[in-house]
Amino acid sequence: MTTRLSQHIRQSINNVSSWRELVNLLIDLDTRTGDYHVPIVSATQADGPPGTVPDVAVDGVLSYLLLDGVAGAKKVYRVFKVPSHYVSGASLHIHWVKSDDTDRSTETVRWLVNHKVFNGSNEDADGGGTTLTLDDTFSDDGTTTRVVHRTANVAIGGVLPSYYIAVSVEKGTPGAGTPMDEPGLVSVDFTFTGYLTRASAPS
Repeated sequence: MTTRLSQHIRQSINNVSSWRELVNLLIDLDTRTGDYHVPIVSATQADGPPGTVPDVAVDGVLSYLLLDGVAGAKKVYRVFKVPSHYVSGASLHIHWVKSDDTDRSTETVRWLVNHKVFNGSNEDADGGGTTLTLDDTFSDDGTTTRVVHRTANVAIGGVLPSYYIAVSVEKGTPGAGTPMDEPGLVSVDFTFTGYLTRASAPS
């Protein structure tokens, strides 16, 4: 994305014939936006109290967190900072996979993502957050395969540039269908619309 944008900037500047056009071009480039997709929780980006953090499993080069046992027995936590080039459209979704060599097609997982947005400067971050419920059904009927699935996006509110978001993730009990006993959490991803030319700006 950065290389294509740089080429576009150079080409646009070469076509500028006046200072007014240059100013308008710079204003346009400074406010141009694009979509971002950032993993915030994964096997290498998670923490929690002893006894609650899931084990890490590895299949080939794919690592994931095992949410085994009863619902809520394992839980992961993460605090991350919203990029300074954030504009709008904050949402979360989960990439996940089965964790054994069994046909798990039609089995369902309910992911519970509790989150709290705070400014990180003078705002109370204690207390309960807002829990998002993400249900998904495994569709691959292979046994040794590890087909990674993705839930739908769920919007989150109150997000501003350079704010913080604390999240916890656990396995819930699906409202219908056969629950998967030990799903693997590949990543929780944060998606948003942000400025393209301000991605490296200081927070």
